[in-house]
Amino acid sequence: MKEHYAHSDNSQDQRHRLDDRPQEVAALSRKIADKFNSADLTYYVEIWHDLGKYSR
Repeated sequence: MKEHYAHSDNSQDQRHRLDDRPQEVAALSRKIADKFNSADLTYYVEIWHDLGKYSR
């Protein structure tokens, strides 16, 4: 099975899998944005942000 990534290689030689990273970052973003009553919007914006960086 091919891996799909949400983040390109970086200085630490790490790639973030598309099925892991978006949900983790979106959950953290949602927690922070809850203070501003925009938790749900922030969650979905973060998911789409990482999908836009998709690569194989």
